[in-house]
Amino acid sequence: MKHKNLLQYFFLLQSARLSRVLRLACHVAAAILLASAASAQQRFRVDSHTIGGCCPSRMQFLVTNQETGESKTLSLEARVNEFEEFFIVHEHLLVVQGKLRYGGWIFVIADLIENQQKRVLWTYQYSLAPSRDSIVYSTHYPPHGLPASRRSTLMLHHFDDDITRPFTGSDEEVAEDVHTWGSPVFPEENLFSMVDAVGIAPQWWDDSPYVWAPRGDALAFIVSEKRGNGAMRYLVLLTGLADAHQSPAIWRHRLNEAQFLREDLVGKITPEVSEVARFNNLRWIGPCELLATAPESDYSPFKKEISLALPCLGTGAK
Repeated sequence: MKHKNLLQYFFLLQSARLSRVLRLACHVAAAILLASAASAQQRFRVDSHTIGGCCPSRMQFLVTNQETGESKTLSLEARVNEFEEFFIVHEHLLVVQGKLRYGGWIFVIADLIENQQKRVLWTYQYSLAPSRDSIVYSTHYPPHGLPASRRSTLMLHHFDDDITRPFTGSDEEVAEDVHTWGSPVFPEENLFSMVDAVGIAPQWWDDSPYVWAPRGDALAFIVSEKRGNGAMRYLVLLTGLADAHQSPAIWRHRLNEAQFLREDLVGKITPEVSEVARFNNLRWIGPCELLATAPESDYSPFKKEISLALPCLGTGAK
C-alpha cells in the first residue's frame, strides 16, 4: 500500500512539473514572437497625416528605416473614420488599422517596396497573431447591419499573401469596396468548400474573443450556432494557421450550459444558451487548457471563470 501511494505521489509530482514546463514554454514562445515584431517596429519610424476627409479618407505616410536612413512616402485611400494604429510586417508591408464610420474595423495594407496600396479589408471582429503578420477576422456583411442581421465567415489572412476571393455574401449586391482576403476557416462548410459565402452554413455568433495560442499556430474561441428554433454553444479550436499554404484543421466540442452555473445553483435552474454571458476574456493557461472569464455582475447565476479543456497542442493528443 505504501508503494502504491508513493507511486501515485510520484506521478502527480511529475505531472505537475510537466504542466509547469509546458506553461513556461507557452510564455517563452509568445515572448519570442512579440520580441521579433517589436524589433521590426523599432527599425522603422512612421509619420502620418490626413490629407482628405471621410469617406474615403486620404492618408499620407512617411516611413523611415532608422538603420539606413531611407524614407518613402505613401498615399493611401480608404474609408477610415478614425485611426487606431499602424505597424510594419516583414519589413516591407505597412498595415494601417482604423475604425469604420458605422461600426467595425478596417485594415489597409501597403507595400513599401512597390510603394503602393495593396488591399483593404473590413471586419466586425478580429484578432492579430502574436507576430502580427496575420489576422483572423469575421467578414463584414451586411456592411451597415445591426448585430442581429450580420452573417459572417471567419477568414485567415497572412498580410504578405495576395490570395483574394470575391465576397459573395447572401445576396448579389455588395459594395465594391468590401472585400475578403485570405481563406475561410469557420464554419466547417466554408473551410471545406473554400467559399466565403455566408448562406451555406448556420448563422453563428462569437461568444468570446478569438484567442491565438502563444506560438501563433492555433486559435480558440467560443461560438453560439443557430440550430432550428434554438442555439447551441461550442468551443472551437483551429490548428495549422502559421503556414499560409497549409489547410487548417478544425475541432469543436459542444459545451454543456450547466457547467457555467455556480455550484450552488446546479440542478436548480436550467440555463439557456442566450442567458449565458458572453465571455469578455479567454486566455491560454497551458497547451491543453483555456480560462474563460465572464463579465463582472452581482446578480449573475454563472461562474466568474471556467476552465475549458482542448486537444493538447504539439503532443499528438486528440
